[in-house]
Amino acid sequence: MKTLSLSILLFIFPLLLTAQKSLSGVWVGNLSNDSAETRNDQSFEMALTEYRGKVYGYSYSTFIIEEKLYYIVKRVKGTITNGLCEVEDDEIVSNNFFEKRDKGVKQTITFRMNPRDSIWYIDGTWKTNQTKKYYSLSGRILLKEEKDRNKSRLLEHLGDLNIENTIADKPATTKPEKNTTSPPAPFRKPETTVAKTAPEKKKEVKTENPASEKKKQDDAIVKNNPAPVVTPPAARLYARANDKTETIYFRSDSLVLALYDNGEVDGDTVSVLLNGKVIIAQQGLKSEAFKKTIHISPEQSDSLTLVLYAENLGAYAPNTGLLIIYDGMDRHLIRFKADLDKNAAIVLRRKKN
Repeated sequence: MKTLSLSILLFIFPLLLTAQKSLSGVWVGNLSNDSAETRNDQSFEMALTEYRGKVYGYSYSTFIIEEKLYYIVKRVKGTITNGLCEVEDDEIVSNNFFEKRDKGVKQTITFRMNPRDSIWYIDGTWKTNQTKKYYSLSGRILLKEEKDRNKSRLLEHLGDLNIENTIADKPATTKPEKNTTSPPAPFRKPETTVAKTAPEKKKEVKTENPASEKKKQDDAIVKNNPAPVVTPPAARLYARANDKTETIYFRSDSLVLALYDNGEVDGDTVSVLLNGKVIIAQQGLKSEAFKKTIHISPEQSDSLTLVLYAENLGAYAPNTGLLIIYDGMDRHLIRFKADLDKNAAIVLRRKKN
């Protein structure tokens, strides 16, 4: 009897935890596909608000096709029934696709929340509906709760679109206030009076040597248009703190670095340094990859530091991007963030055989 009671308690306890935990928050992870013919994985985020059994929020996914980084931001909505949540696409907010996306394709995600080692995860499945043009796709989803909202690329993107404040504890119900200001007064042309003046006496104009006149003009041009100041890459490197992003373990003697703008291209420019030496200088970030191969000889240290230095902040601060490190068949994705006070730093360690 005690064994039966204990079994029932162990079964019910996770459900009680799920019932107490709210979905409101930021969830970060990956989507994987069941099909081997399509892209295998996507970086995926959701920012959700739970309110009275319903879910509202946004999703953000990125994927790479033929060396180009694509992204899409969507508004989502759903319901929760007995701990099972189903979220589906509501509308597309932003993307960088060249072709217009078929509005008939909707993605539905079904999942539960599960705690593991004091961390909450979203674990479930996803699928798209079939249309006349597209087959249905399906796969799995695994996200974990991200408590540090500064690390969320989705919230950063929503901030760029000025809609980050739409994520709240419950959906907004207030209507925007009407503009009660009165229209400006019509413009009237000011009256002008013409004063009579006595005719001026003609003054004698002394002519100068044409050669000396041209020299004066040239000197004035040089004075008003000084030569541009060329700033070297990573000029204030040591005046900024290094913010360690993560540690990457590698095996190969050469690594391929691929740099992308992490979402909307807004003019971000970075320099990359390896152990204090500039290996990529003042490179603008785009949706297409900029690649650089670095060679690491066995004589070099087993621990190297890769620093990403923000040369500017682009249109939207801070400077953000995606760095992919190819180590043979292995691939490491690092989403970095830097500004005028901090560099993004990545530690590279050689794996011991």
